[in-house]
Amino acid sequence: KPFIDIYQRVKQVMQHINQCSGMDEVCEVAARELKKWTGFDKVMIYRFDDNWNGAVLAEEAEEGMESYFGLTFPASDIPKPARDMYVKNPYRLIPNRGYEPVKLYPLLNPLSNGFTNLLNADLRSVASVHLEYLKNMQVMASMSARILYQEQLWGLIACHHRVPKYLSFEECSV
Repeated sequence: KPFIDIYQRVKQVMQHINQCSGMDEVCEVAARELKKWTGFDKVMIYRFDDNWNGAVLAEEAEEGMESYFGLTFPASDIPKPARDMYVKNPYRLIPNRGYEPVKLYPLLNPLSNGFTNLLNADLRSVASVHLEYLKNMQVMASMSARILYQEQLWGLIACHHRVPKYLSFEECSV
């Protein structure tokens, strides 16, 4: 899409959010608008508490998707290394949980004599336990985006899709 179309759409969404009267309404509008924008089958707004447990504050989903609205999940569902990753990286996209991982060669980087740090690489593999988690939820594609408040991780926007979903560079940038 041309930049002007994207700009106008973002401006409309921000106007809707600015008219909200409280956090619950902001979360509902954000989930609804992001679902329309991205085309994911489900979009959830997930907030961390002081102990890093997470609660689903808002959810927009296609019929037949399991609802997680109002549920609370233990901090262990999103461990500290994953939360730290979200502070540094704005989003994580898994377009197809059925992908075949590819090994990185050489195993040790000849310049550093250590493992290559892929923390900031969009195309790095995902922990097998996370792929199993997606499988148990009957989700083939997933995208999570951070929500920061005062430069701290406040929560996540979690998007799920029942079939593989590949996003363009422009869609990821938005």
